[in-house]
Amino acid sequence: AAGRLASGALVALIYATAYADDRQVMLCVAREMRRLGLRDCLIAPTQLRWQPDGSAALIADWEQGAVDYLVRFFPGEWLPNLPRRSGWGRYFDSCRVPASNPLSAMLVQSKRFPLVWDRLSTPLPTWRALLPETREAGVARRDAQPEGWVFKPAFGRAGDGVTIHGVSPRREWDQARRSALLHPGRWVAQRRFEAIPIAIRGVDHYPTLGVYTVDGRAAGIYARIARQPLINHTASDVAVLLSSETQSATESS
Repeated sequence: AAGRLASGALVALIYATAYADDRQVMLCVAREMRRLGLRDCLIAPTQLRWQPDGSAALIADWEQGAVDYLVRFFPGEWLPNLPRRSGWGRYFDSCRVPASNPLSAMLVQSKRFPLVWDRLSTPLPTWRALLPETREAGVARRDAQPEGWVFKPAFGRAGDGVTIHGVSPRREWDQARRSALLHPGRWVAQRRFEAIPIAIRGVDHYPTLGVYTVDGRAAGIYARIARQPLINHTASDVAVLLSSETQSATESS
């Protein structure tokens, strides 16, 4: 998208300013924007002034002007927590500014998305083959063996709110099941599977890998690891190293 913007175009990088690690990501993106001849501005979502025609302008003390492009690194489900005067609803209903990670992406980011797959014309064969069975949380609560299900919030990151029987503290397990009963639209249940650990210095660790793609091509791998089969805020980030043989095979494919 940056290649289609005119030199000097203003790109607003929207992120949760209270999180230093999010800022690190945005600073990296900002450097790349400047390398491409664009102007960048790191802001909170409240630092946009929405216009009646759906355009937006910056109201930051250090930068002013009409925004040509938006990069959102702020969770969409957090927007309703902002003051109404910030106009956060415009992100959803009348935004006319080109954007990376637009709010429409929340449709497929929701963990409840698999519940509507059968209504879609798109087959999604790989997703269906790899994703554990996904049901309404109420189905799992009524199961004779509810411990065979994992309860997950519809939206979340870093494993926040995910509960597994026998792994999560009993209090968190009970709270999740109770919340799923009171607010079923905010939860989903997925069939539990046994994760395969790897031993590090004689101690079992459970890794998780996420592959980044750009235009359908693999561009990187993100990994986290924990001593329990639940990856949450207690997990550690780890580097993923590719052997020369693996890299050659990847490039040839």
